Amino acid sequence: MHPIGRISSKQDFGRLRRDGIRFHSRLFSTSIVFSTHPKKFKPNPNNPSPLIFSSFTITKKNFKRAVDRNRIKRRLRPLIQNLSQQLLEKQWTAPFMINIYARPAITEASYAELTAEFSKLHAMIQQNAEGS
Repeated sequence: MHPIGRISSKQDFGRLRRDGIRFHSRLFSTSIVFSTHPKKFKPNPNNPSPLIFSSFTITKKNFKRAVDRNRIKRRLRPLIQNLSQQLLEKQWTAPFMINIYARPAITEASYAELTAEFSKLHAMIQQNAEGS
């Protein structure tokens, strides 16, 4: 299983907002910046470098209870991991940063609906990467 990196600096979130390519769905919105590492990334020669650097924005305004916010993150992490595996199988090598902003409808969504939205996101990533 390939590692997934994290985004944590203000500069990276600013770059995602400013320069990111956006994808919107009923369940979430994303912002993606291709061919870049986060500011705080330090490569480790003993481990493979992450392909995807991700973050989740799940606000208290939309999801009052911590239980709900944590459940959403637990449901999204494996989907990001699957996305990374699919890209690796297609010989993807360029790293990118992605921020996922959860919308209120995500709490009622089934896993199949989430998977369908992530396949649309995967297609958008491939289309925009080929156009770059």
